[in-house]
Amino acid sequence: MDQSLNGGTLLLPATGERIAYTVTHRARVTRRMHLGLDAAGDLLVTVPRNWPLQQVHELLLLHLPGIQRSLSRLREQQLPPLRWRDGAQHLFQGQLLALQLQQRPGRGVQVTIAGDRLLISGERLDSDRVQAAMAAFYHRAASAKFACRLQHHQQRAPWAQGRPLRLALRRMRRTWGTCNHEGVIRLNTHLIKAPTPLLDYVICHELCHLREMNHSTAFYALQSELYPDWQAQRQALKTQGHRYLQM
Repeated sequence: MDQSLNGGTLLLPATGERIAYTVTHRARVTRRMHLGLDAAGDLLVTVPRNWPLQQVHELLLLHLPGIQRSLSRLREQQLPPLRWRDGAQHLFQGQLLALQLQQRPGRGVQVTIAGDRLLISGERLDSDRVQAAMAAFYHRAASAKFACRLQHHQQRAPWAQGRPLRLALRRMRRTWGTCNHEGVIRLNTHLIKAPTPLLDYVICHELCHLREMNHSTAFYALQSELYPDWQAQRQALKTQGHRYLQM
């Protein structure tokens, strides 16, 4: 659970602009500071629970130029809320597909792909039901697609061949994937919205962690061996990832 605290204000000496910020603690954040935007477009700072407000403020002041650049970038990437009505466009495997709603009394909500459309049929197709149906559709599609791609790349990785792996899916706000010593690879369900090369990059990244549980020179050498195009895909994920995380 998140815990919002009182924040503060940063003053930019060059322009006199004031940047309001709010500090949030999140259980999964244990080591570093994360920057984001709140609903009003102001700076949201997420830090470990044991960081006092004064420490956060001093750290923000220390990195003020970088904070300003990050805030500008975040605001440029801020997207309007998704719409869940007829004609609204949603991403699926790198393509924008338009929703087409068909009212069909007496039936549960179903989602199917029809060309460049996502056909949603059922009764009482209000925003909440359409959103829930889309979330379920994404999860089903991700379960099948991710398992297929994981199996493909596992067969290409000598250190992972024959090793029992468990795929887990989770909707995450900041993390694309994780891997642990038990062979559990967790992938962000939102990756079903991205092109396949981006998904492959994340899968190969996590497979490399089965052998190198770090980001050392050896890890990146292994990643280059398994997925030579990883740098281009990492950059694409950095620049376009906010689109796939939109909820």
